[in-house]
Amino acid sequence: MASHCNFAFQKAGWPGWHEAAGKEAGLSYSDARTAYCCARRGLESPVRTIELQRSFAHRVTAVEALKAAQRASLAELDALFATLQHRAFCGEL
Repeated sequence: MASHCNFAFQKAGWPGWHEAAGKEAGLSYSDARTAYCCARRGLESPVRTIELQRSFAHRVTAVEALKAAQRASLAELDALFATLQHRAFCGEL
């Protein structure tokens, strides 16, 4: 792999992509056809199975539902705190 590769940050999570990107970077000045093939292979390899994609989508949906519930709870707590402040400043407590 070329020493001037700027894709080292991807090595841990995407080893196949890292290798293909490094090859493409090293060949980009010498052989355009090979560089194109390596770049295309590098872009195609991160595509995961449909089951994994569905699992990820399900988790994202669950996280979004939790975030919505937390926002609603926070709004309720803010309203209660505002009421408490109002009563405190009006001398009702």
